[in-house]
Amino acid sequence: MLNLVMKDILIQKKNLISILIVALIFVPSFGNSMGIQQAAIMGCIICTFQFISHSCGYDDKNKSELVLNSLPIRRHQIVTAKYLSSLIFSVATFFLSIGLLYIFKNMGFINDDFYFQKEYIITVFISISIMISIFFPVYFKLGYLKSRLIIFIVFFGIGTIPTAIIALLKRIYTQQQFEEIAIKLISFLNRTPDFILASVSLLVIALFIYISLCISISFYKKRDF
Repeated sequence: MLNLVMKDILIQKKNLISILIVALIFVPSFGNSMGIQQAAIMGCIICTFQFISHSCGYDDKNKSELVLNSLPIRRHQIVTAKYLSSLIFSVATFFLSIGLLYIFKNMGFINDDFYFQKEYIITVFISISIMISIFFPVYFKLGYLKSRLIIFIVFFGIGTIPTAIIALLKRIYTQQQFEEIAIKLISFLNRTPDFILASVSLLVIALFIYISLCISISFYKKRDF
């Protein structure tokens, strides 16, 4: 199974340049307009999606699944390898975004202040875990070509969910009430010990991933090649 993970990583060599270009354009372009942390979160989601999409598209183009299913490899191992490689991609894009943010900040391209906050880390990995949890069951059920439209909708849906929630709350509450709720939420997070926040976040991420993994394995075992 580790060989399958390495395969997904090694095929990203050519894709890495395009992802770096996207990150280099996206982060400074939207860092000032939408807020540096929001731009970083969206950048992480976009780059992770690019990694995953390239990996699945490569398998589809080269008929890799036909080859893998002709080998003595269990289908649950193929599915699990995709999830593991995606988690590696998400960690890589997180550190990439952090590095780019500090570089652009020091070069003067971004005016907003950026701090390495725990809320940012939690938001990044929960958002990516939701995207992965929705993406792979669709992919393993329908295949890459048939699921591209759904994947596209899911990708932009995950990216716009936080904005939509904020817009809805602003409609329900006045500006003052909304600011009070935001201050109370931030205050609660700041008072909560880091290990509790980390534990709850890891539990939520693990739950999303585990349920999604079980569904994906069930779908993939029933597919004909």
